[in-house]
Amino acid sequence: MVSSPLTSTGLSNVSLEYYWYHSVIGGATSYTTEGVQVQWSTDGTTWTNVGQFIPRYNATEAWTLKSLNLPVGATNQAKLFIGFLFTSNAGYDCYLDDISIKQVALPVTITKFAGVKQANQNLLTWTTASEQNNKGFELQRSADGVNYSTLTFVNSKAINGNSNTTLDYTFTDTKPFVGNSYYRLKQLDKDGKESLSQVVLLKGTKGTQLDITSIYPNPTTSQLNVIMSAPSRDKVTIVITDVAGKVLVQKIVNVISGDNGIQLDVSKLASGTYIMKAICENGCDSGSKKFMKQ
Repeated sequence: MVSSPLTSTGLSNVSLEYYWYHSVIGGATSYTTEGVQVQWSTDGTTWTNVGQFIPRYNATEAWTLKSLNLPVGATNQAKLFIGFLFTSNAGYDCYLDDISIKQVALPVTITKFAGVKQANQNLLTWTTASEQNNKGFELQRSADGVNYSTLTFVNSKAINGNSNTTLDYTFTDTKPFVGNSYYRLKQLDKDGKESLSQVVLLKGTKGTQLDITSIYPNPTTSQLNVIMSAPSRDKVTIVITDVAGKVLVQKIVNVISGDNGIQLDVSKLASGTYIMKAICENGCDSGSKKFMKQ
């Protein structure tokens, strides 16, 4: 971790620019597991990741300028810490230079992002005071506040993506997680720029039965992320069959009460449609979920 504080009387809409270089030994090919993750913090202890992990660049590239907006939101904190988390599985070196941080006016001003539980559904609302060149909003959801997946995309209500008046947006999550549901917005410009909102947490209730609540990405090419809710701590067997019922994959996992995130490697399965279910130690099951392998 490399970090440095930015001192200010109040922070919002922070833009980060830096030059990046990744050393290569003997003309090795690209390693997608090597690179840098940008993070920010207002106390130097609790860190929030910005966007996705940036893999190393091709061996032929020299110093490269990177820029992104930090979804800090308005705050009265006096300091902002910027962190760079490096990862390398081959022992190569990562370099940074000419790091600059400044406050900028974002093309879309989100004045409110909130959520409320309504029976078994979650209602998300957000308001913009102005929009410029706005394509729309990708609403993302997570069971743990770390790993997010796309729930839906909401197009901008502004004509041609431009507005100087208040616009209100809503979306109802009809199948929230049994436990906690974390939400955030990824705002997308028409020119490809993006920024993340702050996170909204809606707490769920304790589940009364074993249930596979989400499988993503679906279709998948190699890895499946499974969100499973459980009424109590248990040992569960995940079973994957083909449409004829032939068992192809079995994996035993330990689950806790509430939502559990589980990763499955399905890269060896042939392309086609498959059925997944989870079975607890006393014989209860989750019911079946279909997914496709490409």
